[in-house]
Amino acid sequence: TKMDYYQLGVVQRTPLGTEIDLSMYTRKTDTSRAYPIVNPAFYSEFRLRMTQPLLRDFGLRANRYQSSRARRQLDASEAALKTALLQTLYGVEEAYWNLTYARESLRVLEMSLAQGRETLKRAAEAARVGTRSAVEVLSAETEVAGYEDRILSARLQVEKAENRLKVLLNMPVAGTAPAAGGEEAAAKAAAAIVPTDSPRFEERRVGFEQALATALEERPELVRTEAALAGASTDVSYYGNQMLPRLDLNFSLWSPGQSGVRYVYLDDNPLTGGVIDTIVGSRGESFRDVFKMAYKNVSFDVTLSLPLSNVISRAALTRAKLARDQARLQLDRERQTIEVEVAEAVKDLEASAKRIETSARYRELM
Repeated sequence: TKMDYYQLGVVQRTPLGTEIDLSMYTRKTDTSRAYPIVNPAFYSEFRLRMTQPLLRDFGLRANRYQSSRARRQLDASEAALKTALLQTLYGVEEAYWNLTYARESLRVLEMSLAQGRETLKRAAEAARVGTRSAVEVLSAETEVAGYEDRILSARLQVEKAENRLKVLLNMPVAGTAPAAGGEEAAAKAAAAIVPTDSPRFEERRVGFEQALATALEERPELVRTEAALAGASTDVSYYGNQMLPRLDLNFSLWSPGQSGVRYVYLDDNPLTGGVIDTIVGSRGESFRDVFKMAYKNVSFDVTLSLPLSNVISRAALTRAKLARDQARLQLDRERQTIEVEVAEAVKDLEASAKRIETSARYRELM
């Protein structure tokens, strides 16, 4: 017996959990057995199946669980990326201004050293003519030596600040193992970074409430924690739904069609072996019966499944509830931390502004 068959089907699941299955099936059977009634025989069928969950796997949350979870993971990944970018930007800016501060400190010390050497020179000349004592000369020499020692430390600080900035800028650093690039890389490593921008002072009033609102809106760690809380809430809803019994409403509509080469035997008895006529049919005729709904069948039923134990779903639901509670606590803790940080930052800004104003008056009086 030889058989060939073809089947084409389309399955679609709706957001409410309804599963719709459309299929078309056709089969040909050809046998060498004796006394066949229909040979070859053709059978075709069109079938529509619809299954609607009423408890478990019902609703938008249950059927969009995977997409919702993926969306929360995307939000958390974007927040983590934003955190990394902000940290990089802040690190580069901090290293740049630290280098600026180190170079300015070195310049001030070099000016002080030059002034100290000039004072020492005048003191030595005055001691030679007898207008100053040797103690004053010794004091001037001590001051010059102190400046020279501080300049050595300041140059080391400039080198360290420059290397930190080069690392953040992914530039070769002098004194490390030679990287790929040969002479060009060595030249870049030996080249000094000279800041061109100078710090500017701009008085700006910052209110605590406004700064706190901006921080709560822009801080990426809050977005990441909120995404984790939303994901945990989604998990709780999904696993809670999985604890329900399965109650499905099933509907089927199918239309078969049959055809083939039918043998008419003498006295309608195949055992006689006498074929008095043949009625020739084809696969196309079976399809014609299908589309004409010549033999329409309808089935409608409800199935109920009551699991005696669902340990895996219970454990997953418990884990999801714990994760949701932890995310809520972490969100509250982060908001409190941000509030404290904003309050301290506002106070630091106000104190820095006052110090700048005091330093400016001191410099004018000097």
